[in-house]
Amino acid sequence: MSSLTNIYYFVSLATTRTHIVFTNENINAFIEQNIRNKLDDVLYHILNQKYIYHFVKRNVLIENVEPLINTLKTNKIRLNQLITKTRNEIAYEKRLILGANNELELKPIVERIFGVDLIKTLDKYDIYDFYDVNHKYVFEIKSLNITYNVFIGANKIANVGNFKLIFIFKCNVSRFIYYLIYSKDLFDSLELRNIEMRGKLTPSPMYIIPVKHLTVLHQTDRIILD
Repeated sequence: MSSLTNIYYFVSLATTRTHIVFTNENINAFIEQNIRNKLDDVLYHILNQKYIYHFVKRNVLIENVEPLINTLKTNKIRLNQLITKTRNEIAYEKRLILGANNELELKPIVERIFGVDLIKTLDKYDIYDFYDVNHKYVFEIKSLNITYNVFIGANKIANVGNFKLIFIFKCNVSRFIYYLIYSKDLFDSLELRNIEMRGKLTPSPMYIIPVKHLTVLHQTDRIILD
């Protein structure tokens, strides 16, 4: 049975010496073990100076490791592509975990404040996060770093049907919770365009919503929906 491992790229900041290694251990434990036992002379040299490392590729079959490393040693473009791809994958997974944790935390709070019983949508690609048992309301929960604006994809609004749409925003920095009830008049007045996120333009337009339109939610609030 084939086993899997991960590939890392280490760079000495003192000598610019580089080294590609693989391990299925926790990377911090792997580094500590190599410093203590000097298992790899080149890596030991790098680790005893100022250095950085990059996660290159996850879950590589052991039999594919050596050919891949040999390719990456001579193909820096491919090396950087894999580093960027893996970094983006990890960041995306962290956002999914954060979002799922926030949904779990906020569900009972939203139910209590708005007086509804919520059901989680089944598929991660569903347009909205929750709907109430009577299908009168849908809730979309967003976790983000709120500064001056928040952003809502045009697809969220295009699919508004015969229900009331409520957005819940949790700021990852301040931990404040905000809400916004969809209003056609408000959204018709907002700017709608593709915006840059994480260095790339969003594939579809986003509504840009100034924070002044959001209302802070307090644990003791009770909001009656129409």
